[in-house]
Amino acid sequence: MKAHLEVERKYEVGAGASVPRLATLPKVETVEGPRELELESVYFDTDSQDLMRVGVTLRRRTGGDDDGWHLKLPRGAGDREELTEPLRRRSATPTVPKPLRSLVQVHVRGRKLVPVATLRNRRAVYRLLGKDGTALAEFCDDNVTATVPDGDGSVTSSSWREWEVELVEGSRKLLSAADDLADTAGARPAAAGSKLARAMHLPTSDHAELIEREPSRRGPAGVVVLAHLRDQVDTLKAFDPAVRRDQPDSVHKMRVASRRLRSALATFRPLLDTESGDDLRAELKWLAGVLGEARDAEVMRDRLTTMATDDGAGPDAEADFRAAGDMSSELESRFRTAHAQVLRVLDSARYFRLLDSLDALLDSPPWTSAAHEPAHEVLPALVRLDWRRVKKRAVAAEHAATSAEQDVELHELRKAAKRLRYACESLAPVFGKSARKLGAAAEDLQEVLGEHQDSVVSQELLRELATHGGLAGESVLVLGRLQHLEQEHAERSRAHYKAAWKQVADKRLRRWLTP
Repeated sequence: MKAHLEVERKYEVGAGASVPRLATLPKVETVEGPRELELESVYFDTDSQDLMRVGVTLRRRTGGDDDGWHLKLPRGAGDREELTEPLRRRSATPTVPKPLRSLVQVHVRGRKLVPVATLRNRRAVYRLLGKDGTALAEFCDDNVTATVPDGDGSVTSSSWREWEVELVEGSRKLLSAADDLADTAGARPAAAGSKLARAMHLPTSDHAELIEREPSRRGPAGVVVLAHLRDQVDTLKAFDPAVRRDQPDSVHKMRVASRRLRSALATFRPLLDTESGDDLRAELKWLAGVLGEARDAEVMRDRLTTMATDDGAGPDAEADFRAAGDMSSELESRFRTAHAQVLRVLDSARYFRLLDSLDALLDSPPWTSAAHEPAHEVLPALVRLDWRRVKKRAVAAEHAATSAEQDVELHELRKAAKRLRYACESLAPVFGKSARKLGAAAEDLQEVLGEHQDSVVSQELLRELATHGGLAGESVLVLGRLQHLEQEHAERSRAHYKAAWKQVADKRLRRWLTP
């Protein structure tokens, strides 16, 4: 699968307009073309237009240099990531390739993908070249005819002309200049975000998002919480395709989004119907747990492999590196097994039901009366409860009888600090610096304790590998040295966490939580 970031501008233009003087654009030295193409694109979606509603397009194109299947995913600021798969020439009936079909499951959730529109385009392509012949951009003059099935056997047809400027190696300054050039030539920015959106008569590129009230301190508490929930649901969905493609850090970021959602549903529980909120929290815990298996395996693989290769304590460096390689292979195998389980879950009916429930939550939140109260009267008090939970765990850690008991209490303190951090960060857009400062202090405490917990988990894993890993004797010796290093890391973390806790306990950071 090939991928690239598509950065472009589209303009509506009259049938009789002349192509502007493209050589006047910044850095453009030569204009090649026009090259004439006859393109045909068949677009696929569900009957309920699940892809179009979130700004995703999936098509099968023929007639140009980029014949094949194209999937375009929004990436903010009007940009889109385009993923391509080659055509299956022997297929009598076009079927969406499995890799691309997988990447849209977060939206279609098992529903059938069918042709929803066919666009035929007479395209004239102009290549805009720089001083050294580098392709800066392409300018396309498109004459489009679209046919859309009506569902009763008839079709609706429409035709239009548009210009498109897509960057190749050029800068965004070229696009800004293209806006001015197009305006001078009588063109205007396209109202629809894609040709398909225009063919289907979708009016704008924001895919019909509901207009919500602006969150504010004196506005309803539910509006503030809903804005945060929507951000996290969007983030979770955005990283679903990245996890399926095994992109770096994608499992971690999807897991964080699920945890932030679960944490928000816990902190702001009095604002929502208890049963529906608790059910969602349980399912989000399940998803985070599945993602956590892969994430933890990934973290341990990277952590222990780095420690093993950096450890110079062994008398035989070559043997140490062989041992590190053996251990790394074992941990990589564990990660691959866990990641494969994640992929199975992301195609499961249970996961799709969770996504449906999250959509229903955003569309029609089951608010209680507290959600309609002013945010500044309701939300700080709920965050204050999270802070008290942190304090309780800190006291328990301080009075632990043994180091093993303290390890358990510090892990619980870390989870409480994370919940406080997430709560503060969710309110920062409304409560500003006060929420950010307490959230930052909670994050510092969480990170110190996170390093401690990683050391504790690492020691357990090293003991397991030494006993059951089937590694050679020299590898077991390396594991023993690593376990000693991890013990030292844990002891240092236990010594350092008190300073981080002192920052969280600073009364000045909690003034905004007091009525």
